Amino acid sequence: MSDSRSPRGAIVIDTSCLINLLHLNYSVERGLIPKLSILFTTIHIPKYVWREFRMKAEPIEAQRVLN
Repeated sequence: MSDSRSPRGAIVIDTSCLINLLHLNYSVERGLIPKLSILFTTIHIPKYVWREFRMKAEPIEAQRVLN
C-alpha cells in the first residue's frame, strides 16, 4: 500500500497562481508554498512568470517578495 502523503509528480506555477500563493503565504500563519513540497516532487516557476509577476503585482508586494 502506497503512502498517500508521499510527494509525486511535478507542477508548473503560472502568474496568477504565483500571485495568489504569495498573497496567501503572507496571510496565513505558515503559508501554502512550503506545503506544496508535500504534494509535488518538482515545483517549477518559469522565468517569464517572475517577469509577469513583477509587472502585475503591486510594487510594494513585489519588493517584499523579491527581497
